[in-house]
Amino acid sequence: MSTAAVASLAFYVAFAAGQFNLAQAGFMAIGAYSVAVATTGGQNVMLGVTVGILASAILGGLLSLITSRLAGVYLAIATLSFVQVVEQVIYLTPALNGPMGIYGIPLVLGATECVLLLGVIAFLISLLMRSQIGYEMRILREDPVVARGVGVNETRIRVFSGVATAVIAAIAGTMKALTTSYISPDEFSFGLLIQILSFAVIGGTDRFWGPIVGTAVLVMLPEYTRAFQEYRMVLTGVIIVGVIVLFPEGIAGALLRVHQISRKWLGSTSLEKPARSLSQESMASPTRLVANGGANVFRGINLKRHFGGVTAVDDVGIELSSGVVHGLIGPNGAGKSTLVDLLSGEQSTATGKIYLDGVDITATSASERTRLGIVRTFQHTRVTQNITAREVVFSGCLIAARPGSLGFMLWLPKSRAAYRDAMLQADKILERLDLSDAASRYVRDLGWEEQRRLEVARAIALRPRVLLLDEPTAGMHASSLPPFARLVRSLADDGMAILLIEHNVPFIRSTVDQLYAMDSGRMIARGRSEDVLVDKAVIDSYLGVRGE
Repeated sequence: MSTAAVASLAFYVAFAAGQFNLAQAGFMAIGAYSVAVATTGGQNVMLGVTVGILASAILGGLLSLITSRLAGVYLAIATLSFVQVVEQVIYLTPALNGPMGIYGIPLVLGATECVLLLGVIAFLISLLMRSQIGYEMRILREDPVVARGVGVNETRIRVFSGVATAVIAAIAGTMKALTTSYISPDEFSFGLLIQILSFAVIGGTDRFWGPIVGTAVLVMLPEYTRAFQEYRMVLTGVIIVGVIVLFPEGIAGALLRVHQISRKWLGSTSLEKPARSLSQESMASPTRLVANGGANVFRGINLKRHFGGVTAVDDVGIELSSGVVHGLIGPNGAGKSTLVDLLSGEQSTATGKIYLDGVDITATSASERTRLGIVRTFQHTRVTQNITAREVVFSGCLIAARPGSLGFMLWLPKSRAAYRDAMLQADKILERLDLSDAASRYVRDLGWEEQRRLEVARAIALRPRVLLLDEPTAGMHASSLPPFARLVRSLADDGMAILLIEHNVPFIRSTVDQLYAMDSGRMIARGRSEDVLVDKAVIDSYLGVRGE
């Protein structure tokens, strides 16, 4: 059972990064055959183990690079093809004894050693998922757009996940070879893949212990249905389908739900707190900056973006200065959110240039721009749902601080201190956004306004120099607007260059220093807010009433 549990953890690591990677059986075969050839050829066991792990790591990395642009069923087909290639190589290689397999492998591992190996691997995975790269994997799994928006290097995470998956699967293959004395290519075929995948899915892939629970349940299930004899397999299949239908998040997800419900019924304060509006006292009222008081740090020149025959952004120029709040208004479909996509790097501009501190960054990706300090929120709330509010902000602090993951996993004092500092910073940001009471709650259980504020909190955690806020007050209670305006002003006082897209004209009037107005993809006005709001073109296209 321990071998199967380790193999199911290989699926967990792949799924944790949102990768439908089905190459595990192939890497198990590489690990198993490496140790089998070494031991039956008179070589040291550790030589075979090392060769198997290194070969799997290299091939896993290469496979991830080759398939880095694939996702979903396409990635599944590509990685499944790798399993078929490995199987055919074994069949056609005389030194591997083809379909006859390899006999006489020494039984080096017993049940105790296998359980210990499972425990060590599970512990390391638990540390990994609490580290910086673990949070990056979970963010990528839920929403690749958000992952790029918070600075996650998507290719790096995909390759890391592929290497880790391959190494764990190779270890599982090694365990299988050293506990059975015989291996053949048939043992690493599609049937094994489906079996191990079932363990992971039934147990649940939201927590590292889910696949272990799933393995234990499915290994023991045939024993409990033995009394039904010829109906045993049918009954087992019905139970598996029932679990998938009733508990799509797996056994682990169901247990977590029960835990949350029990905490609520027992009066847990973290779950029974009502949604709160942003309080007047949550931040001090900052001193208002003078318009044009900062240096231009971020510029877009002659930006264009076409969608088929529609021009969403047409020859637009924009300049953002540090310490200044810039507003952007315009009717729906004017191109405001598309402009934010161009500035943040989520979409590429057809023409024009984008500069940060005078340096051309037009060719940089969204994640690279985030790491340069250009951070955005989204028009429609996009926050990782299956972690707590504190973890959302904490992950942002980690990505900004970049303390690394290896030091944390090795329990190095400096790395541990960096993680503690990130947690303290996250709590301060939550307090600033009046979200302290929601810190321990899962994001999926928060209200709309709380999630909107949480998205802003995550953006602040990334330590932006340029902050692009796309309709952040949409859905907020009216009582939350004045303190949120003071928050925006205080961020500008901290030196940020802020672009605030809004439809709430009174809110814009009271908050921004400089105002831009767009219509039909073009910039129709710019200047002081009091001047732009009485501009005839702005009134005709958007406001409708002079002096609104």
